[in-house]
This record gives sequence, C-alpha cells and structure tokens, in this order.
Amino acid sequence: MTGAPATPAANATVARTTTITLTFSERLTPKLSTATLIMTGMPGMANHPDMKMAGVTSAVSADGKSIVLTSAKPLPAGSYRADWVVIGADTHRITGKHSFSVR
Repeated sequence: MTGAPATPAANATVARTTTITLTFSERLTPKLSTATLIMTGMPGMANHPDMKMAGVTSAVSADGKSIVLTSAKPLPAGSYRADWVVIGADTHRITGKHSFSVR
C-alpha cells in the first residue's frame, strides 16, 4: 500500500483550512487506521514545541481509501505534521508523516 495525493499537498503552504485528507492506494481497515495532527511551529515562536491539536477528529472516508482529519475551527498560521498509522486489507501496519503549513 502506498500513500497517494493529499490535501493540502506535501510541504505546501495553504490558506486556513479545517480539513486534511490523506489518500492511499488500497482500502483501509477503519477501526485500525488513524491520524493525529501536530502543530510543529508557530510564527514568532522560535522554539515552539510540537503540540497535538485539540478539537481535531480522524475518520476513514466512505470509499475506505482516505483518512480525513477535521478541525472544529480553521487551523491558525503555522507548520503542521499529520502522523498516520494505517492497516490495509493485507493486514500490514504502515506509518508515515505528512507536513504542510498554513499562512
């Protein structure tokens, strides 16, 4: 299984958003596939520690090939990383990271 296009794209800088979509080449096992959104940097704070974003949910999409992270509020300016763990039909566990920024 491979990761495919994501929205926002890897290392992209985007306007404020409430949704991050990570798409994979195979169907995922919903109960065992998840993602967490981490803020890794904030403008004006040189030593911003990594911070798990509160109010963000993770769910497998209806087609079973994407994980959708949804924030209750638009993400503030900063840099972010989505850490994901997925299990496909072949039962192999795969992990990864996806980074982007919000202006």
